Amino acid sequence: MINSIKKLVLTIAIFIIMSISVAFAGTARIEFADLKNVTRGSSVDLTLKVKSNDNTKLQNADITFTYDINKLEYTGPGNGTEAEGGAGQIRVTGKGSGSSSKVLEYHIKFNTLQAGETSTNVLN
Repeated sequence: MINSIKKLVLTIAIFIIMSISVAFAGTARIEFADLKNVTRGSSVDLTLKVKSNDNTKLQNADITFTYDINKLEYTGPGNGTEAEGGAGQIRVTGKGSGSSSKVLEYHIKFNTLQAGETSTNVLN
């Protein structure tokens, strides 16, 4: 029972389809990794991917999203990621990294604060 209480399930907007400001792309989709069974008080690296919907080469992105400050504490960008923010909002910019020119990948680091589910909202 205690172990199950300590488990933190973060359901972070698994798949969001939307138009965003991506160089040379008409539309793209944003995918957040689904983090499951993360222990409260641990550090997590959230992967955010931007994928071209029309096979257009992506060069960079400018994405702002919100998160629940009661469940997550932003600790900074991961390697190769340009990000800034805190207090419930993060802006990710730049080229990121990725496996192809049709995918941009960013890494955001958080500490988990509480058990439960949470989600993000993409603002642009």
